Amino acid sequence: MFTLDVQDSVGGRLTGTRSPSATAKVGTAAACRVQLALAIRGTPENAELASASRWIAPQVMASAKADLCEQDLKETLERIRRVVAPAAN
Repeated sequence: MFTLDVQDSVGGRLTGTRSPSATAKVGTAAACRVQLALAIRGTPENAELASASRWIAPQVMASAKADLCEQDLKETLERIRRVVAPAAN
């Protein structure tokens, strides 16, 4: 679940953090923390999404399992893009 740190609907900015749950197992993507800053521009017919993001893995995963956090971040961004700017039908 994401918590929104900044909401600026007039400026089209959202900044949020997804923290791991207390039951997330170390060594899984669920243990990664994801921070996103999104800027939405354009019109309802032609929305553009710019993002700045990073993931933070528990220290024991940072080198050995970093690819899990990277993949999780990419999948999270793709889900957001599909909602904000869905493909034309």
